Amino acid sequence: MSENSANHLLARQLAELGLCAEEPPDPANWRKFLERVGRSYAEAETERLMLERSLAVSSREMEALYQRQRRSYEGRLHAILDALPDLLFLVDEVGRYVEVLAAQPEQLVLPREELVGKTLDEVLPAPAARRFQRMIRRALEEDRMVRLRYVLRVPAGERVFEGRCVPARYQSEGRRCALFLARDVTEEVEAARREQLIGTVFRAATEGIVILDASRRVISVNPAFERITGLTARDAVGRAPAFLEDVTDPRHLRAVWREVRAKGSWAGELTARRATGETYPLWATVDTVPGTEDQETHYLVLMSDVSAIKQSRAELEYVATHDILTGMPNRRLFMDRLEGAVTRSRRSGKPCALLFLDLDRFKAVNDTLGHQTGDALLKAVALRLERAIRASDSLARIGGDEFTVICEDLGSEADVAPIAEKILGSLTRPFRIMGNDIEISASVGIAVYPDDGRDMDELLRHADAAMYAAKQSGRACYQFFTSELRGRAHQRFMVEQRLRRALAEGSFRLVYQPQFDLVTHRIVGLEALLRLDDEDPPISPMDCVAVAEATGLIAPLGEWVIEHVLAQIAAWNALGLPAMRVAVNVSRRQLTLGAFAQWVQDRLNRTGIPGGRLEFEITESAFVEDEAEMQGNLHALRALGIRFAIDDFGTGHASLVNLKQLPLDRLKIDRAFVRDLTVDPNDEAIVRATVAMAHGLGLRVVAEGVETEAQLSFLKAAGCDEMQGFLWARPQPPEEITRWFLSAEDVPLGAPLPG
Repeated sequence: MSENSANHLLARQLAELGLCAEEPPDPANWRKFLERVGRSYAEAETERLMLERSLAVSSREMEALYQRQRRSYEGRLHAILDALPDLLFLVDEVGRYVEVLAAQPEQLVLPREELVGKTLDEVLPAPAARRFQRMIRRALEEDRMVRLRYVLRVPAGERVFEGRCVPARYQSEGRRCALFLARDVTEEVEAARREQLIGTVFRAATEGIVILDASRRVISVNPAFERITGLTARDAVGRAPAFLEDVTDPRHLRAVWREVRAKGSWAGELTARRATGETYPLWATVDTVPGTEDQETHYLVLMSDVSAIKQSRAELEYVATHDILTGMPNRRLFMDRLEGAVTRSRRSGKPCALLFLDLDRFKAVNDTLGHQTGDALLKAVALRLERAIRASDSLARIGGDEFTVICEDLGSEADVAPIAEKILGSLTRPFRIMGNDIEISASVGIAVYPDDGRDMDELLRHADAAMYAAKQSGRACYQFFTSELRGRAHQRFMVEQRLRRALAEGSFRLVYQPQFDLVTHRIVGLEALLRLDDEDPPISPMDCVAVAEATGLIAPLGEWVIEHVLAQIAAWNALGLPAMRVAVNVSRRQLTLGAFAQWVQDRLNRTGIPGGRLEFEITESAFVEDEAEMQGNLHALRALGIRFAIDDFGTGHASLVNLKQLPLDRLKIDRAFVRDLTVDPNDEAIVRATVAMAHGLGLRVVAEGVETEAQLSFLKAAGCDEMQGFLWARPQPPEEITRWFLSAEDVPLGAPLPG
């Protein structure tokens, strides 16, 4: 500092101190003054240095404090952001990720390290990238928040996000930035959808739905509730559920709530009342809806008007137990009533009777006048039968033209006869049906409990047997079950059991009886005969067929025979044996089955056997009634090449008019006429006339049961074409037929086959 400057400074300081500068200072004072000034300057310099050092220290402390506060702030900020379920993106205006914060990294398309620095186009599918770019641009240009909901596939799966984009007031490398906040709302969306679905179900349900609060007051009902009860929501809400009261039981509702408290739910049917006063059957369930600590917060009631269901059930029950055509009880209800009648008879000691009625020749009405007329006749018959029986009797239709009557509280068996006579008498007058006067009769079989049966099944079988006996007695009559019928019924039952057991176990076998040409002396055919391969006494073919037809076994039995015959023909073909026809007995029941011809064709196709190798033998009695179904099967089988023979001719009642219209090839004279041929002139005349008639119709004649040379000579002289019988060959097992065919071609007269 210069002297002048120092002086000026000193002068100014002196003046400030109030010292006069005009007089020179005392040296001592001056010296003191200078010493004081020097000390002041030294002190000032020290203070300056201390101040400078203090400022330097404060600056460092402030920086440290700032850094500490910044780190604390950032820590708190990150803690807050980490606690949020949101994703935070800082994206610049060109779509480049500047910063990414994610509490749940699995919600990011890529890890954070891979996202930062990349653009939307590099990370997202093109459509999504374009949507986000438009969103960012709009937020920056309009300087406001923009919302967007989007679906994105991330490592956690396909998720729904809700995004908010706002300007960030921040630039990165000179580019404006936007802050994008995204939240995973997948669960919320699904919950909303479920809630919407529940609401839709609630409104659209056909069942009434009611929600009650903890005090059992209605808080919500759906439209179905209003339709069912006739109450509006306004009528029901806030009130007790009176619609759950049973009009037939005033204690019902209390019992419902007791069960709900005990078990948590209740379900049952009650008779409720609509708002109109009408009563109706209601099916309802009540379930508790538990809240916290298992305390009931609500009750859910589901309810259905089951009037239509009960009506349908009643209709189905009626259909299941009644004949639709006549309105009478059917077999099912009849069996229930018969069981009840037997039980009551057992308790009271009074007999009860079962009448089994079958219309005579009803099938002829159907075949000639049509099923519509037949149905109308059945209805008219049912009405007459109802008028003929007592009020306490039970009438049922159990089959096509079969009726039953249950009679209870009888004094004795004799009390049944007047009822049967009245029934038969009610049918004597002709029925006027669709312009036709139709006469119909019935055969009635009677079985009385307990004499004729120990239970309802036995009683029914015996009444059925008595009915067949009535038919054999000439029809239009009634027949009581007798001890003789009991024996026949027992025999029939035993035959049925043997047939069923043989079918199940496969214990049938076939034997074959040769048929010979009386001119060439060669075997021209074989007849397949069924045998039971067991140790019981043999069953006559007539009994076997009769029982099989009566019990419905004829169809499976006939199929077994045809299938095994075709298999045997195939085996003989493989051995090179001569091709001959094989005759098989076919019943009337088989020929009236609609699918019989098709079934035979299928078996022929499967085995490759020509139809001409088969001949079906049909008894004359099968043609008593001309049936369209049978005619159709016969002509369809003829088209397959199958030939036909009429068996046991002369023992039935077939019309010659019917016979001449059938596609027959041969006629078989029954053994009853052959047996006494040489001693009974009548049999001789019948045989000669039969041969002449058959030849006149273009049929070959076969005589059955030929056992003597005398019979053979007469038949040859009468012009008979073929024969079969013990004279030449008994029925043989197939292996014997095979052995004989392989050893000889001709059979000279008088040289019978073995056996």
